[in-house]
Amino acid sequence: MKVKLLVFLIFLSSCGLYKSPIAPEYFAPKEIIDFKVSQVEEEVMFTWFSPELDNRKEKLRYMDGYLVLRKGPSEKLKELDKESFEDVLFIKDTHLIVERELKDKAILEGKLSRKIRADDELRSFSYSASDLIDSMYYYFQIIPINQGSIRGGSSDLVQIKYDKEKSRISMISKTEQALMEREEN
Repeated sequence: MKVKLLVFLIFLSSCGLYKSPIAPEYFAPKEIIDFKVSQVEEEVMFTWFSPELDNRKEKLRYMDGYLVLRKGPSEKLKELDKESFEDVLFIKDTHLIVERELKDKAILEGKLSRKIRADDELRSFSYSASDLIDSMYYYFQIIPINQGSIRGGSSDLVQIKYDKEKSRISMISKTEQALMEREEN
């Protein structure tokens, strides 16, 4: 009897716990960091750093890159609100691949790998909009993309009234975007 109980306890303790699967959206990256937009001569320059966390607020493990989205050109701002975003460009992000390679190399050399990070230059990105038309309105947004084309958190919405000399650039937060959508409905 004791042997059967012991075998049963060993069997019970060796069983793994089953967890329900996690949807891919939870592994998607949070929004980009330190997002800035400025006019440099006749171009509008977007700069940012890669996110560090996924939607679970855990360290990001996978990253494909960033999708630059645009609405416009439009002569009137209200018309722009009715348009859909178009994909302008995909920018590849390799910082997590390089970081994984650096950690693997450190492990092979018998060193600690926990604090190894990719160089900040690999985490820094930019996009230059050079095909904008004078006196026209535009919206831009940057979306991080994970494996399997899972979209992460969107950046603030950038509203631009383009002028070769001095464009009007506004950053619209997610809260302001939600209020705008509520007013439309």
